Amino acid sequence: MSLAYTVICGSVRETRIGSRDGRMGLRVSRMVCQELEKQGHKVNFIDLKDLNLPMLKYTFAEYDDLIDEDIPESYQTAWDQIKKADGVIFISAEYNHNMPPALKNFIDHLSMGDLSQKMAAVVAYSIGPFGGCRAVPALKESLTVLGAISLPDVLLLPTVEKAIEEDGKIKDEKLENRLKKFLNKAHWLAEALKNHRN
Repeated sequence: MSLAYTVICGSVRETRIGSRDGRMGLRVSRMVCQELEKQGHKVNFIDLKDLNLPMLKYTFAEYDDLIDEDIPESYQTAWDQIKKADGVIFISAEYNHNMPPALKNFIDHLSMGDLSQKMAAVVAYSIGPFGGCRAVPALKESLTVLGAISLPDVLLLPTVEKAIEEDGKIKDEKLENRLKKFLNKAHWLAEALKNHRN
């Protein structure tokens, strides 16, 4: 069954000190989007750098409910892509043992119903050997509070610049196999939850 996925690039950071390799989160996001499309799914992509949300003042829902102000079109589009998705895949770096602040800010703009009974999966990455693993617990906790059903598996990507090209192409055959297995599990859960919601 073909499903609708939304992939979110959770880091807006340009690069790291001493590196000119660009945004690693975009590499990872492209890799995931390309594989999902190859499998025949509909994919929407949200780059939080382009979305450029302010620090939380109102949730997306509060624009309609509480204040006399129209929600900006780009925010409405991103919100719709979350609400209409069968599954949401969060691409997260690790900053100081936690998720990027832009990703936490985006999640805080969502409301309880936006992710309720939807599959949420996490792909974490780092330039070091731990693959972003220390960012995962806080991220999964935030998603659970919003009612998402979190995929137990996490795809961890250490030394990400060595594993993925800038255009999202995978350099390592083992990673290709890991990605496919991870997305197959995500698809199984997303499909089961969609059938349950319907």
